[in-house]
Amino acid sequence: MSRDVEAFLVERGLGAMERRLRLGGRLSLDGAPEQPAELCLTGSGTWVVVHDGRFVGSSLNTADATRVRYQCGRLSDRLIVDEQTLNVPTGRAGDARRMIALGRLRSQERDRPPLRPLSRDRYVDADDELARELVALLLSRGDDLIALVELGRDEAASALGPSVERTHYFVLSAEQALLATLAELGDFASESLNAASLRVESHVDGPSLSDGQGVRRIDPKRKALVAELCELGRLAPAERLSEAARRLHVSAQASRVRQLLAAAERRGDALSSLLALALACHAGSEGVRAELSRCVTRLRASGVTAEAVSEGFRRWQFAPSAGRELLSELSLLGADAEPWALALHRTLRARAAAERDTSDDRLSRWDVELAEHELLAGEPARARSLAEARLRALGPDEDAAFAPIHDTQPTLSRLRLYEVLCREAHGRGVDDVQALAALARLEPLSEARLLSLSKAQSDEPTAQRLIARAKQVKSLLAPSGLSSVSSKGLSDSPLPFDSSTLEQRLRHPLARGSGRLATRLSELVAAVPEPDLGFLRDFCEELSESRHADAARALMRASRLLGLPHVSAYVSHGARSVGLRAFGSSEPFVLIGERHLSASGDYALSGSEFDFALGAELAHLAFGHQRVTAGEVWAGAAGKTKNALAALGFVLPVVVDLGGARTQRLLGRLGAEAFERATRGALRLPELFAPRVAGSGEPIGQRNEELILAHRLVQLSADRAGLAIAQDLGGALRAMLLSRADYRELASAAATSGLVQALETRRSHSPAVADLMVRVRAIVAFYLSPDFETLALDGAG
Repeated sequence: MSRDVEAFLVERGLGAMERRLRLGGRLSLDGAPEQPAELCLTGSGTWVVVHDGRFVGSSLNTADATRVRYQCGRLSDRLIVDEQTLNVPTGRAGDARRMIALGRLRSQERDRPPLRPLSRDRYVDADDELARELVALLLSRGDDLIALVELGRDEAASALGPSVERTHYFVLSAEQALLATLAELGDFASESLNAASLRVESHVDGPSLSDGQGVRRIDPKRKALVAELCELGRLAPAERLSEAARRLHVSAQASRVRQLLAAAERRGDALSSLLALALACHAGSEGVRAELSRCVTRLRASGVTAEAVSEGFRRWQFAPSAGRELLSELSLLGADAEPWALALHRTLRARAAAERDTSDDRLSRWDVELAEHELLAGEPARARSLAEARLRALGPDEDAAFAPIHDTQPTLSRLRLYEVLCREAHGRGVDDVQALAALARLEPLSEARLLSLSKAQSDEPTAQRLIARAKQVKSLLAPSGLSSVSSKGLSDSPLPFDSSTLEQRLRHPLARGSGRLATRLSELVAAVPEPDLGFLRDFCEELSESRHADAARALMRASRLLGLPHVSAYVSHGARSVGLRAFGSSEPFVLIGERHLSASGDYALSGSEFDFALGAELAHLAFGHQRVTAGEVWAGAAGKTKNALAALGFVLPVVVDLGGARTQRLLGRLGAEAFERATRGALRLPELFAPRVAGSGEPIGQRNEELILAHRLVQLSADRAGLAIAQDLGGALRAMLLSRADYRELASAAATSGLVQALETRRSHSPAVADLMVRVRAIVAFYLSPDFETLALDGAG
């Protein structure tokens, strides 16, 4: 039966059937015999149909109020056609009324555009099929809906007879403003408004919408929204669409935003196309790159200014993350994307700075990228200003100091910012020597960085000294660079470093003040029991000034510079014949391995090498450091433990706890043979610690990481003091390599391949070599720093 009625409707040219409702009763149309009747909805209207097969039958449009009436009942409704009553099935009254309403709207004589989907948001109150039909009826082809807002409801008589509910709407589109009324049975009326004169007025009996010619009462709850739409109505079509899209966007109602922007773009608003592409980039849409090129062409052809782009993105309140994708795509267009890309970048960076949850790292990244962009876009002064401001705001880069294998975000930011300064200066035909030096300090073992600094040109004396030092560093790190004899030790009698120099220039920057690592360091250097010097006098010979004049000279000079009282020195032999180790007590002393005193030995130290080695060791005393074993540090047992054998103090050239008084008394009673066995066993302690750490299956914990960092800080501070005393980087590097037995092989490798290559190939296999690499990086960086420059000018040497 349904196929018969579908075929009948098509045969009569009424359109395809969308839905049907069988009515109760029989109907005779145009004198034909009575037959069962159906209510059918098609694209052309709603029809009462009686038929006998595909070719025989009659139909009547329910929009014909002269022949059709509708009666509403308590239990069921009735449809009166030519005074013949047809019953609407019980429970289907709502379906019948909607079909009739839709049909009557579709029967209006006008060129209706295709139906468009609607979605509810702050500007659209209805999205059902009646609303879609109403919009299609009201808007001409090419017009675009902005708002369909309900103003209120009442009841009125329908042209089909009964009194039914009707709804009053305010309709705003790109090209017009309207008042529209739609009743339950499809009764429809509309009235055009003067959009330029729209306003909301307040009256005693409630608010109303006025265009200067008529007044329409509105629901008080809708007053603010209607007033907002009145503002939009006073704008030109393209601007009206774009502003409506913006307000929906900032209200987090995005379903129609891109649709409205596309409509604004069709009306010639080139900025809307860029805004739409920003949304598309954030959503991961494809084909953005090709469309972006066309968008840039439209921006240029339309004369859109950079200020307009900046203001547009500021008002749209795009999240910085949403704009970053667009910036990334714009950057691929190069100079063609300017000046709009730069304006957008500045706006997004300002937005990021204003957000409370923007981390320092993220803001630093914005500054780095914008500084690079400013330079590339021909704004060098702004690039330099931004780079310098961000560099001042960056804190110490702890990870770069302690774990140079992995670049951290602050390190990368500093590198890129200093490169901006260098490129800006190069554009002016000069070298920024301070920026080049900063890059060399951040990557002190990079041949390229050192080469750039060594080739720089400057008439300024400080810069010239920096350039000379860079040339020396480059030479020392090259193959055979450390093979030459170190410089003769200095024999002057300088004034001691003042407390400010010790704390603010010699102590490592991260160990100064009250920062987290400095506080942790103070915990690690808590006082330990003083050693028994009688024990040393029994087993070690005292340093002789006549036999070891160079070492005695260096000891006296370092003690004076560091402001230390008399420091005794003892020579250790046998398994303890390599390394220098200072111990603090009421009578401070230093142990010097006898192989460093033998002029012809493999570990012999001389001149500035002694100055560095003894200066660094005595600096531990000046800074108040106590000794902690390397094994304990890596095993996570460092700090206040008292179970480290005193023998370790003579064996390992690191900071070590000499142990308690009871241990000293016990060692004092041991014979020479027993003591030798103890020290040999002590040498194996790192091996015993390593399996326990590696086999735990867990990474080093936070506390142990802090212990390792603090251990390194102790040594880095001491190294800085040693270099300040020696004033010879070559001597300092040679002393580092000769002060440990397991570093001696590195010295040979450095002669062949250079120190950097020797360290690189071995650091992954040995924590000790990894620590040495940190020390070498740090001391080279210090040698190229303003702190060292000041000490050199002050005549520290």
